[in-house]
Amino acid sequence: MNNRILIVDDEESSRDALARLLSAKGYDVETVADSQQAVRAMGDRPAATVLLDIGLPFMPGDCFATFLNIRHPKTRIIFISGQYDMIDPERFGGDTLFFRKPLDIDALLGALANARPAASPV
Repeated sequence: MNNRILIVDDEESSRDALARLLSAKGYDVETVADSQQAVRAMGDRPAATVLLDIGLPFMPGDCFATFLNIRHPKTRIIFISGQYDMIDPERFGGDTLFFRKPLDIDALLGALANARPAASPV
């Protein structure tokens, strides 16, 4: 089973703290700071799940999610952002999850362990 998670977040402290936590839980984690780096990371070794901030340099997270849905349709997308109101949940369908920052870590860990999507942001 692929337990690789790609964290795409331009906030270094948030990205690194989340990576340490998920690594300690046994996930194979890679972090990048923007969408350009994420495109390269997914080309090198696709992740099973992408934790994706919305407000990113170069390409906003929702645009990168569209790219992911086309190029890597089996990759699960979980938005992690304080800018939830910038996203239309209907655009991404029922498999995409939305978590507001600051993150509820227990809820995020539950979502990662459980394949069923949430209906609304947590």
